[in-house]
Amino acid sequence: PNAVTVFDAGTSDGVTPYLVMEYLDGYTLEALLRQEGALPLRRAAQILSQVCDVLLHAHASDLVHRDIKPANIFVAQTVHG
Repeated sequence: PNAVTVFDAGTSDGVTPYLVMEYLDGYTLEALLRQEGALPLRRAAQILSQVCDVLLHAHASDLVHRDIKPANIFVAQTVHG
C-alpha cells in the first residue's frame, strides 16, 4: 500500500525514458521537513516504518530503489490514515 503504482514505462522516442505513475495528492517529506522542521518522534517513526515496509517488499521482489531521500518520499493522506 505504500508504493506508487506504475502503469507504464518505456522510451518515447526509443531513447528518452518515461514512467506513467498514479497521481498522488500530498507533498514530499523534504517539503514537510522544510515547513515543520524536525518531526515528533512518533510521526517520524510512523513515516519511516512505512518506508521500511515498502522497501522490504521491493527488495523481496528483487527491486532496489537506489535513491531513498526525503525528496523521494511522498507524504499523502489516505482513507487508512
